[in-house]
Amino acid sequence: DMPEANRRPEELTSAHPYLAAAHSDPQWASERDLREALANYYGMITELDTSLGILFDALKTSGQWDRTLIVFSSDHGDYVGDHYLDGKGRHYETGIHVPLIIRDPLPEADSTRGEQLDGFVESIDLAPTLLEYLGVPVPDRFQGRSVLGRVRGKADSEAKAEVYYEWDFRGDFRQDTDRDPDRCLLWAVRDNNWKYVQFADEGMPPLLYDLSTDPEEQYN
Repeated sequence: DMPEANRRPEELTSAHPYLAAAHSDPQWASERDLREALANYYGMITELDTSLGILFDALKTSGQWDRTLIVFSSDHGDYVGDHYLDGKGRHYETGIHVPLIIRDPLPEADSTRGEQLDGFVESIDLAPTLLEYLGVPVPDRFQGRSVLGRVRGKADSEAKAEVYYEWDFRGDFRQDTDRDPDRCLLWAVRDNNWKYVQFADEGMPPLLYDLSTDPEEQYN
């Protein structure tokens, strides 16, 4: 009993050169193989959840639970059939979005405990968050900013309104040996409602997704 993959057959006939290359080798076309892969993937998530439970029990038993900051995140996930893709990367949220769960044991975080906070956080924000918790100055060269204030409900801690990222997609054009690698780049900016994707190759039109009505990024 697995969820349906986020995909449409029309994706495989896109006229956009980047999308055509990304979908040139459809993955998990067999529904049976896809559901088996998803079951295995969910099984690994269950194994991880069980292991975290063992770790948390050990923290509580040893008396460290109430003085340990827990930050849970991950590498980028696998598409497992979404958009007929596997692996990770590219521009879709499936391959870009990663989880972030923070448990601050101090009473200052009681006001937000158990809540999902609005706004964006990037991986570069994790190191400043850890350093602030430890009372260590954040080096000037760090680009991220701590989210500890938001976790503790401080009114003066503003959330990011948008995020930016880039992707080197030369792997989708590995058969095209004449293609300039420096043109195999895309840059994306997204906020709560929109995602805009710009390409270094002038021959590739930009992409724009209305995430408020199309969160699965099916319609440019």
